[in-house]
Amino acid sequence: MKNLCHFHLLIFKILLGVVAGITSSNRQLLVDQRGGTPYKTIAAAVAVASPGDTIVLAKGSGPYRETLKIRANGTDLAPIIVEGNGETITGFDPMTFTFDGNVWIYTLSKSFDTTPVVITWQGRRILQDQMTDWEISTRLFVVAINGISHHIYRNIIATGSLNDGFNLHGNGDDIVFENIAGYNNLDEGFSSHDTMSCSITNGRFWANDNGIANVNDCVTNITNVMIHDNIGYGLWLTDNTTSNLVDVRVWNNGAAQFRLDLRASGTATRLSVWKSSWISPPWRRYMESKTVKNTTTLGGNAAYTPIPFWTGKPDLMNISIMPIPINPTINTTVPSVAVFIQNALATGRSLVVLPAGIHRITDQISILNGNTLEIDGTGATVIMTTRRRSIFYISKANNLIIRGLTLDYDPLPFTQGTITAVTSTMITFTVHDGYPDLSTDFGRTPPTHLFKPDGRRHPDAYDFYKPILNITTNRTGTLTKTGPTWPDTLALGDFLLLDRRETDATNAVNIYECTGPVSFEDFTILSSPTLGFAGRYNRDVVIFRRVTLRPGTKPTGAIQTRLFSTNADAINFVQCRKGPLIDNCDISHQGDDSLNVHGYFFKISQVLSNTSFQFTYPSPAGFLNPLQINDTLRLHANGNFNLIGTAKYASGKFIGTTSGVATYEINLLSSPTTSLSVDQWFDIVEVNCPNYIVRDSYFHDHRGRGLRIMANNGLVERNRFERLTKCAISIGPELGYWREAGWVNNVTIQNNNLSYIGVDISLSATGIVTPGAISVFVHTDKTSPPYPNNHSDIIIQDNFIEKTSVAGIHAYAVDGLTIRGNTLFHTNLIRGPGTDSSTGLITTGPISVSAAINVTLENNHILQ
Repeated sequence: MKNLCHFHLLIFKILLGVVAGITSSNRQLLVDQRGGTPYKTIAAAVAVASPGDTIVLAKGSGPYRETLKIRANGTDLAPIIVEGNGETITGFDPMTFTFDGNVWIYTLSKSFDTTPVVITWQGRRILQDQMTDWEISTRLFVVAINGISHHIYRNIIATGSLNDGFNLHGNGDDIVFENIAGYNNLDEGFSSHDTMSCSITNGRFWANDNGIANVNDCVTNITNVMIHDNIGYGLWLTDNTTSNLVDVRVWNNGAAQFRLDLRASGTATRLSVWKSSWISPPWRRYMESKTVKNTTTLGGNAAYTPIPFWTGKPDLMNISIMPIPINPTINTTVPSVAVFIQNALATGRSLVVLPAGIHRITDQISILNGNTLEIDGTGATVIMTTRRRSIFYISKANNLIIRGLTLDYDPLPFTQGTITAVTSTMITFTVHDGYPDLSTDFGRTPPTHLFKPDGRRHPDAYDFYKPILNITTNRTGTLTKTGPTWPDTLALGDFLLLDRRETDATNAVNIYECTGPVSFEDFTILSSPTLGFAGRYNRDVVIFRRVTLRPGTKPTGAIQTRLFSTNADAINFVQCRKGPLIDNCDISHQGDDSLNVHGYFFKISQVLSNTSFQFTYPSPAGFLNPLQINDTLRLHANGNFNLIGTAKYASGKFIGTTSGVATYEINLLSSPTTSLSVDQWFDIVEVNCPNYIVRDSYFHDHRGRGLRIMANNGLVERNRFERLTKCAISIGPELGYWREAGWVNNVTIQNNNLSYIGVDISLSATGIVTPGAISVFVHTDKTSPPYPNNHSDIIIQDNFIEKTSVAGIHAYAVDGLTIRGNTLFHTNLIRGPGTDSSTGLITTGPISVSAAINVTLENNHILQ
């Protein structure tokens, strides 16, 4: 039978190969230098790229220290596309210093005067002012295009070139760039030569010698681009070029903001140029403007009125609303990131550009009433040096965009070490070099996670542990068992991690009570004491696009890599009118779920009338803030939490606090469909974070569930889930214990790939209420069937599920379920058919459905 199953799998893969062959002009060539994909280098994918192919850099996999140069043409109908996912392609290589006496030395291969290079420290370019002569980039080009046509380049950052970040030469047509950035390059951030025809839509260029240059006979369309803080020219157009500029902003460049030479022609629509605050260039330059003595706002033909060969002209902007310069001069310093942001809020600016490099802060950055504001932190890292403080608190925002930033904590909110001795009741360990010392503020029983030396979670561990910590020295300690027994296979040399979620109880980013959309783009979190992003009481969508949560680089003095990113959930949203939109994100190595969306679940404590009642909560909170008149209140029976009635919300208010417990009053528009009574429970459907979308993202290598869904009207599609300890997707409320609502209606889970789900023993253990890689479930105060069938309209289709410790799909408590077109392979590796003695839940095989109504099962393929 096993051979027959392998034969079926072989046929399945051959059929996939045939389909791929038929549509080979539409392949995705996935690149991830960390491994696990067909290509580990850009060059390897480029070598096989053909018209219609898309080269995809995996989110979170950069930077790539190589040159992107595609020699093959695309076609008009089948261009070659490069999807960079916001990753950096760089000409920089790390500098290795030697210690000589009391000085660290790096020797350049050639004289800087004859062969200049770009040197950065912690991501910020070291600039030479006009009085100094000291000053490493190693690659001539980063993105190089020569004599080809029909390419699309998206979401790419180019840095560290000895020439241009994006360099175009030869005769080519239809080269499209979308959402790109070029900075810290020795010549231009972007430069087009010869007879190339291209377009840039959404870009930013800074800290280059020149921002953008268009030379020879090129045609370039530039839309929605920022050019600033380059040491020479900002926007330089010359020769017989044609340039069409729309919504272009230019400021704080060293030699000239906008320069036209010779017969450069084109159009200008909303071209905004600010006059520099200096008279002569403050920094040494190396290329075209190196001999310029005086700074001009408009140089060459751009200074004439009317401008020769041009339609439209620059708008000279009031210097008072110019963005703050991000490069220091001999007479200035760069303000802190908090000052940049607070200045924008105070003056009503719509754009904040943060300096590249590392910014260490001690206090939370608050963004209150950030309306129609864009914060661009590309190349900037903000490090919080106080563990118990958030990095960002965002409140009452509307149309706020934050892009390009990286967040981290130092000291880290966890420590990790190597096990040096182990018995059935005690572990002795030594902290890894470079990681935080042991101290009493870890708590008496810190959450403890077990790992193998390769950084993977220990396969025989039961979730995490809460042993008693005894500190022997600040670098050594013991852990005494208090709960489940750790694995018999736990050995000397295995790793452990102690997290501080319970003692620090702080989130990296809090998003509260926002009235309009908030977006995070190309944003990275490397660590957090508790949650990565916490959303509460928001009225509109929060968008996560190309967001990464992953472990940061090794701390100073460390040999071992970090085992963790955030200590708890990556994204956790509660009591919001809209759930998040998660698009093209990479989330890994955190201490709990990737996504958790739900509402509050309250018990009625006093009935005042047939349309009024009170409830209590352990402390005051803002959960009434997002409610609106006519919202739907659902009443639940105590114990099994069956839905027993509904009502419409009229108003609510805070009554007061007694001994720390807060009391609230709810008024209804009319009597509910069932009489109110004490000990009934309720939730409010519209604030359970409905209307969420999760697509094209990668969730991997972490504790907990991938997606923990407790809200209506959701779409989960085209995601990857790999190496998770719990189920990849759970659909259903945690009404028991956690009191998280609620019952789910109208959710589609489709075209996802799930592999290696249940990588420790916790998912397959007795008593688990989600015994499937995809689980439709409910957690109540009852521990045995029957469970209410209050979920509805759940569709699970066209997913590929393999190598799971439990069923591939497990469902109960639902009325209206469709499971179709799924392919399952090597499921139930630990937990096979049978009935759980603790929960009464039945597993029948790869697809297990019980205690469900109106179920459709069709066209599923089981290849065991």
